Amino acid sequence: MLDSIKTAFPHLEQNKCLVITTRHEIRITDVDDSHCMIVEEGADVFVLSNPAKKNIHVLFIDKCIFGKAQQHKRCDCAAFDEKKFCFIEFKKTINKKEEYISSAADQLFITLEKFKEKNINFKGYKLETWVSFTDDPPIPAALTGNQNQQARFLLVHNSDFYTGNLIVFD
Repeated sequence: MLDSIKTAFPHLEQNKCLVITTRHEIRITDVDDSHCMIVEEGADVFVLSNPAKKNIHVLFIDKCIFGKAQQHKRCDCAAFDEKKFCFIEFKKTINKKEEYISSAADQLFITLEKFKEKNINFKGYKLETWVSFTDDPPIPAALTGNQNQQARFLLVHNSDFYTGNLIVFD
């Protein structure tokens, strides 16, 4: 997978759009005028739990893999190991979360399409798409309750569609 991504996005390493880490807990935050970042602590984070301390790859997508020159929608980041690949879109909101799910779903869907256009094959991976409301505490996955979006991602991309702020890579 990593070789395919490096081939599809040759500027990946030069732009520092990829971090490989074995940390037990990886905390990611969205930065308004830059790409996402891994942070030590703080609020408004998405948590990747890595109890086995294996290699977790974090891709910064918005404002890094896809820069300002690309006008299409895209999600904020992705994380993957040898079995699971997760696309993540951050939303900061306390109210009206259902209204943001549709917008986030579009960003995730288009990002998946763009990766597939670059011949990135997810065969053999459990593919997941996540909407993260970062003002919530880290909570495990929940199916969104939005059956239309769940069906759309499952049928077109064979991907589960979740909301939450915590992914466990076990």
